[in-house]
Amino acid sequence: MFLTSWVFVIGSLLLLARLVSHTRLFTHAFVETVKPSDPALHAQGTVLGRYQVQIDFGKVVLAEGATQFHYQWKLIQSQAGLRITKEDKEVLDRKVQAYCKHVVEDPTVAAGDHRLLQWFN
Repeated sequence: MFLTSWVFVIGSLLLLARLVSHTRLFTHAFVETVKPSDPALHAQGTVLGRYQVQIDFGKVVLAEGATQFHYQWKLIQSQAGLRITKEDKEVLDRKVQAYCKHVVEDPTVAAGDHRLLQWFN
């Protein structure tokens, strides 16, 4: 009886260790699959990751009904995990500029200064 109970305990521990090993291998394979690719491999002109940008935006309505705007932006948070390159910063600037042009065309946005937080890919 004593010997069979030890065999049961040791067998259960071995099965548990095997389950833990398989779980660890599965988790490692899943993380490798989901992890972003090497930044050197991404196409030039695309920003890798997500960036949170603070935009200081000013909208002015001119006498003829035309609108004019100015903006400044700074990077608040990067989910890419890497430093932003000069090329990526230029692409991000074009995206911010296009976003600001879209905001200017929105009639519900009042003239004046605004501070916006926006995420960009």
